[in-house]
Amino acid sequence: MKFSEYNERHLYLNLSSDPDPFLFIEAAGIVEPDADYGFFDPAHQLYVFDYVQLGCGYVDVAGSSIKVSAGDVILRRHHEEQIGFRSEPTNPYRKLWFSGSGDFLDGMFRMYHITGPVTVIHAPETEQYFTNIVTRLYSLGYCEEDTVQTIQGLLWQLFRAGRQTPSTSKLERIRGYMERCCDKIKSVREVAAVFDISPRQLERMFSASYGLTPWEYIKIHRLERAKMMLAGTSAKIVEVAYSCGYASSEYFIAAFKRATGMTPAKFREAKWAGTEDFAKIL
Repeated sequence: MKFSEYNERHLYLNLSSDPDPFLFIEAAGIVEPDADYGFFDPAHQLYVFDYVQLGCGYVDVAGSSIKVSAGDVILRRHHEEQIGFRSEPTNPYRKLWFSGSGDFLDGMFRMYHITGPVTVIHAPETEQYFTNIVTRLYSLGYCEEDTVQTIQGLLWQLFRAGRQTPSTSKLERIRGYMERCCDKIKSVREVAAVFDISPRQLERMFSASYGLTPWEYIKIHRLERAKMMLAGTSAKIVEVAYSCGYASSEYFIAAFKRATGMTPAKFREAKWAGTEDFAKIL
């Protein structure tokens, strides 16, 4: 265990020269409550996930201060600017955190259109995920498959929560619904009915904002979910197909090959072999 000058306990550190290209966890730890806590996070190429367990503090970025408190998750995307962190002196926070990189994180941030250096999501239901991840990394000393699956579960839960804040626009709620339920949706009419608008109105609104029809977006999201399942799990092709909303494994294989130029099986083989073909199509 290592203490830093910022009152952090580093519980896990992996400086491997050969990181897993799919998901690599570099470090994890705890920030203990300290009225004087504060530091600047320099530019880096990692994703960092902080969970505020208690207390409150501030994130300073691009000339603005974002207040965070218990139950908030702070997502730090790899960035080129300096970000400041500080506790509220009268009620300093305690945080759990971990950092990493890889194709899975790239895909999740891309899928949910998270492009800024800092995003804050209120998601108290994810505390147990963070606790399990940090505890397992500390106790085992390495990142094993169960921990990877817990991290994947955390991110699905977290990003879905981020699409359901009260301030989210109706169109954003529609998009969030399409992402969550892409495996069950049978038609655009079905989506329109859920939100009490006409299919034509939905088509027009969605195309104007995103440059895609609702059905095109659903197909893209199904494909991205399938890629992640193929790359990160040992699920059978037929299980991936049904989990992502395809009517049959045959239809899934054909659709996947049209979109990527590879069958699902070849895609999975390429991922684990670490070939250039995989990097090009992810």
